[in-house]
Formats: sequence, structure tokens, C-alpha cells
Amino acid sequence: MTTVSMKQPIAASTYPRELIALVRSLDCAEVCVRVADHYLGNLEQDDPQSYYEGGAYPQWLHGNTMNLRATLPELRAAALCAVRLKHPELGIAANALGDFEPPTAVAAIMAPIIKNPLYGNNLGGHPPKRLLEVPARLSQSHQGRFVIFYGDAFLIPSEISDDFVEVWFRRSLGFWSDGGAYPAYLEKRPYGWQAYGVEA
Repeated sequence: MTTVSMKQPIAASTYPRELIALVRSLDCAEVCVRVADHYLGNLEQDDPQSYYEGGAYPQWLHGNTMNLRATLPELRAAALCAVRLKHPELGIAANALGDFEPPTAVAAIMAPIIKNPLYGNNLGGHPPKRLLEVPARLSQSHQGRFVIFYGDAFLIPSEISDDFVEVWFRRSLGFWSDGGAYPAYLEKRPYGWQAYGVEA
């Protein structure tokens, strides 16, 4: 397997605004559908009266979740096509759900970041006031940008573009049992990104 330097052009890739918007929409939709399914499943099991007789809300949420889920295959296919057009040389493959998965060149860049979070899972042990200070402290301590993901702080080297992180970060976290990329989406903050998603 070839080692890919952070300085290679792929890490500095920029993507058209339309592609970034598509990826953001797809990632957010994946999270929304999975969270709604989880919520409705728990509600039906734990409080069937509220689920079946709770008025319009559970039915409205269920119906809209089904509608959103129905758009996912086309959104995944459109994102896959757009990324393949941007990187025809990488041979980007689809995962089991039709989303795109990181090719070797991307995996080589993202793996060290994913495997070596700055704090592991220890951020959750801090008191709330200390947690609020973490982003500023990290910004002062490191020359780089950060993704805070479920208590893990992932350092993003300055050679990696924002676009590259948005497109490839969640797809580099691993895959769920259904073959999909890890369901998360990123929201840009002054210190980097906050990642929101579904626990495995």
C-alpha cells in the first residue's frame, strides 16, 4: 500500500459549493432518519399509548421520516457521481448503501487522525465549565483545526482543506452494519467543527 503525504494535492482538495451542499444535506438526512427511527421505535415500545394515540405528532414524524428516507438512495447516488467526477483517478467505490467510501489515498490521510484523538473519550469526565474552555485551550495549544466528536477532539492538520474534511471525515470513521458510512454531520465553528450523529 502506498503512503500518501499530507502535502499531496488530494488533502488540499476544494469542492464546488454545490457538492458541499449536497454532502451536507445527505449527511444531515442520514442522521435525521436514523434518529427519528430510533425515537419512534423506542416510543412505540416504551409508550405505545403515546405512539398510537398521541395525536398527529408521531404519525406526522413517521410520515415525514419515510419521505426523507425515500430520497436517500438518490442523494447518495448524486453525491457518489459528483465525487467521482472530481477525482476520476481514485477509483472511488460505493458502499453497500450507495454512498461513497474512502479510496486508499483518502484512507491513508484520515486514518492517523481518526485513530489518534487528542483526548480519547476522556473529555466527558470534565465538569461542564471546563468543557466550555476546551476549544479555546486546544486552539492555543495546537496549530491546526479541530473536530469535536462525541467527546473526542480530532486534530486536523493545516494542510487539509475544510472541504476535504467535510466530504471525507464521516466516511472515514467507519461503517455501520448496514454498510453505510458513520451517520454524522459537521457544523463549522470558530475552532473547527462540531460533529453531530448517531451512536453506533
